[in-house]
Amino acid sequence: MCFNVNMAKKRSILNKLDIDKLKKIFATKQDLKKFATKQDIKDLRQELRQELTLYATKFDLQELKEELKEEIKNLPTKDEFFSWMDKISGELKNMRETYDLSAPKISDHEKRISKLENIHPQGQHAFP
Repeated sequence: MCFNVNMAKKRSILNKLDIDKLKKIFATKQDLKKFATKQDIKDLRQELRQELTLYATKFDLQELKEELKEEIKNLPTKDEFFSWMDKISGELKNMRETYDLSAPKISDHEKRISKLENIHPQGQHAFP
């Protein structure tokens, strides 16, 4: 085969079939319009930053943890709490026992008051 200078300068021309194949491989201007622009990405980034301010950061959680530690250090331990509850339940038991002992006296008082009210209507002595 003989190679001449004119052939080296000659450009190959794409035909319609070649162009159709390239359209399937590469994006067209119309295809590129569907992608986000730099401005779209910038706007989205700004929106996300604003949204993310609603959520706690690691720093926020650490700060909250320190505040909670400070608050709960004043609370009693479990042993102290149950000891305190034992004392309260003992007092409650004593109160109930005292009430049970005094209940008949109160009932007796009510009967006596009713009798007195019958004898003294309208809070005055009834003389025969």
